[in-house]
Amino acid sequence: MKKTIVLYYTKTGNNQFVAKKLAKEIQADLELIETKTKSFFSLILLSWFKKGAKIIPLDIDLTTYDRVILLGPIWMGNLISPLRGFVKRYGKDIKDFVFITVCGGGDEDKDSKYGFENVFNEMRKLYPSPSITCYEISTKGVGGESSSAAAGGGSSAECTCTGSSSGCTRGDSSPECTCSETSSGTTSVGSPTDLPLLTEELFHGDVKDRFDEVVEALKK
Repeated sequence: MKKTIVLYYTKTGNNQFVAKKLAKEIQADLELIETKTKSFFSLILLSWFKKGAKIIPLDIDLTTYDRVILLGPIWMGNLISPLRGFVKRYGKDIKDFVFITVCGGGDEDKDSKYGFENVFNEMRKLYPSPSITCYEISTKGVGGESSSAAAGGGSSAECTCTGSSSGCTRGDSSPECTCSETSSGTTSVGSPTDLPLLTEELFHGDVKDRFDEVVEALKK
């Protein structure tokens, strides 16, 4: 079996949710990617201008792994700055690279402005090697509504934090962070904060089926 590590960046918590499940399924190590820049607005701007965010150095040596699996979201159709910064810094240390995005767009949206195929192409340019494989796990339809049906709706999650200017993510262990979340709706494709939040109760149907497909592919 390949020695594998799963690394992830998350904002809403969806990529963290899937990363933890994936690492358990394939018996891989797990590591969170953090940026030196904590301002979400700054990270969005960096993403828009195709710049990489500065990454807090990892305490691990990626050259000791046969395979590196990277998870992260899509923000408004862009390869996000934390992932771009990570690949720019550590890409040379990766032997076999897998990129997975847990995103709001489905297969029918993949070639649109906010679709995941554009982001996959950006990642392939950033890591120009035949040893890269890309997968999407779509949350479209999670919570009983499609993204298009709720395109004019509000946020599917409410998160209230104190003592932190950078916000928080679901599952944050910081004592200064308290979140109250709901997961009853979805919004338009490409929105970084208004996506359905994955929970054990909602992790079924198409999103679970796609997760299982990706796991099987990675086990081969």
